[in-house]
Amino acid sequence: MTSTPDKRLQHALYEGNEPGLLCFNPMIPFLARLLAYGAFRDCRTIEDLLTIVPPEDEMLVLQWKDNLLETLFFKSQSTDNIGSAAAFSHGQRLLGLRAGYATPSSHHDIRAEALHLMNLFESEATRMVYAGHTDPNTLPKHYLPRNGADSQAPYHGQKKRGICLPAKKQFEFENSTEFIRITKELVKRPGTSDSKSSQERIKLYTEKWKMLAKELRDCQKRQPVKHDDALGYHRAIFDRAWFMMPERDRLAQNLFKIDTLRSPIGLAVLHDMLALYQKSSNVEYRPGLEPDKCPCGKRNGSSYDWRHVNTCFKAAMAKVYGFAELCFLCNEWFHCTEAWDADCQHHMDHLDHLLVWCDPLTYGGVLARAGYCPFCLGDRNVPVSVRMHQFKIRWTWLDHIQTHIRTLEGGYMPVHCPILHPTWLGVFESIQEPQFHLQDAFGVERNRDSTKIKRPRHETASNIPRPFSEFHSFLGLKCYTCR
Repeated sequence: MTSTPDKRLQHALYEGNEPGLLCFNPMIPFLARLLAYGAFRDCRTIEDLLTIVPPEDEMLVLQWKDNLLETLFFKSQSTDNIGSAAAFSHGQRLLGLRAGYATPSSHHDIRAEALHLMNLFESEATRMVYAGHTDPNTLPKHYLPRNGADSQAPYHGQKKRGICLPAKKQFEFENSTEFIRITKELVKRPGTSDSKSSQERIKLYTEKWKMLAKELRDCQKRQPVKHDDALGYHRAIFDRAWFMMPERDRLAQNLFKIDTLRSPIGLAVLHDMLALYQKSSNVEYRPGLEPDKCPCGKRNGSSYDWRHVNTCFKAAMAKVYGFAELCFLCNEWFHCTEAWDADCQHHMDHLDHLLVWCDPLTYGGVLARAGYCPFCLGDRNVPVSVRMHQFKIRWTWLDHIQTHIRTLEGGYMPVHCPILHPTWLGVFESIQEPQFHLQDAFGVERNRDSTKIKRPRHETASNIPRPFSEFHSFLGLKCYTCR
């Protein structure tokens, strides 16, 4: 159809009269985007549009705004150009992986399923026009499933969001002879303007990613299937950040309800989707750190800065009450140490209800969850406020945990999981095993060079808990002297 635009098909989209899953209603995303663009000349709001009643047995044509006729409907997220087919396919694959499919369906798979269903109910002529086919043999040769399943279009590609191997497999992969060889070759060929050197680097990077993709596929095939497994790190991000995005939270629930577009739930979905299109950022503010909490007013009119609001409001409240602390789990402020200790104790009493991942999570430039030290959480010999110390900077959190890990070196083995994670109730026989476990179970990246991480200037060393000797007796290690 690229070379014959006059023969491109025009498919009708309609809201439907029968209730159905709202996520399958094709009108909702298109309507929301059109309203966000302000594309209708005579309708500004959802209510203006849905109150229109066409004449009986007639149709009513809505007029576009003339100045928007050349506006791109599907814009690229990174540029002002139209979104490319490659970007669409890549995003679709990532969504499939996020949904848990080892081999996500491609655009061709979806098209094949649609044509297969249409072939069951429509004539050959109608189906060929719908599909844009000129040869009647195209469908049986390239689209109809074999043995009742569409096994075409096996997925190939490279994973953009980084290595997803288990920590131990990742360590073995990075220390393999071939991986080390490629890494050394890349070091010998620094990025230059020389075209030959650039091509060689691209070739080495491609070889490296192919090795990783193969290792990842092999690892997935070898893994035992457990349908009740906990969510992986990337799939658990929404569970940790949903409270900062009320529209996305409501959509995550309402889109899977059965109703019509004009029902209260359908209209709520449309309003939330329209609000998302009109927003300039994923997160406007964090509950507990609303912009109006800042007493200084220095940042009025500027972009939201959660760190400034937290520092400014905390200082003002501490000046009045002598103490102020925000719980990044409850999103509530506490103005006395007794109430703070009670809140920390409540969370420690319900440790199994806390989210598994302990790392500080920043989403949309805003801190969603503070970080916690697994070692400190498991230390019953220190004050509860120390066990629940909140790390707001990732590198400070990693630096603190590396202090614990360095203490394990030279100690007695075996050791246990710091807080007896439900996925690992055994013991560790080497110093590397607990590091692998911390990465897989709690999101603690393994420090490859065992050097101290430089502390950012945003957070000082004050009030950061140090390892206590009593805790390492719980791990099965010798006592050591605190610094």
